[in-house]
Amino acid sequence: MKLAIFSDIHGNISFFRSCLTKMAEYQIDKYFFLGDAVGYMPYATEVLELLDSINADCLMGNHDARICGFLEYSIESDDLFQNKRAALSLPEHLKTRMKSLLPYKFLSLDGMNILFAHGSPWNPLMGYVYPDSAESFYDNLELDFIFLGHSHHPFIQKNAHTTVVNVGSAGLPRDIGNMPSFIVLDTLTKEPKIVRLELEIQEILEDLKIKNVHEDVLSCLNRRSQ
Repeated sequence: MKLAIFSDIHGNISFFRSCLTKMAEYQIDKYFFLGDAVGYMPYATEVLELLDSINADCLMGNHDARICGFLEYSIESDDLFQNKRAALSLPEHLKTRMKSLLPYKFLSLDGMNILFAHGSPWNPLMGYVYPDSAESFYDNLELDFIFLGHSHHPFIQKNAHTTVVNVGSAGLPRDIGNMPSFIVLDTLTKEPKIVRLELEIQEILEDLKIKNVHEDVLSCLNRRSQ
């Protein structure tokens, strides 16, 4: 079985569609989304509908939790986050479905024990894990893989017993802005692979400017160095 594992689309429907086109090359059997469908960019409804269309197994991210009313956010920060716009524009049936999600999931599959979380193992909604913090203390005899999102920085850290993987972001990479990422895991070989796309984004940026996306988000998408 081949799994596609991805996270942090943040309303960027163009990046997400490009990722799905690339995923099709791997003949994916099951899709796992680690949260944050919304926030920053304006196409939350389209993202959630596309997740539904591929029958993705979804987690809740911190931005999703804000528009569901589970986390507070300030009016001052919402020019950047745009959670209020998402909360007002999303159809009720999509918000209701989001409210039912959790920020983590355990799964046993093809002899592997896997933890999926939006943030970190100990703080699945809000915790950050970067390459230099994924050391051996993540080792767990009962877990073969831990797949995480939230940091927008992809990496694979193989420890003695547990492989820790951050899937990066399918909508707002924070290292190289025009290179969204996702993970492909073949459950037979048990080898995860980071897949990154290099996209031409000028038309996307122009559209986002018209939609009043914050300049910090546009700057992030323009970022070209680690």
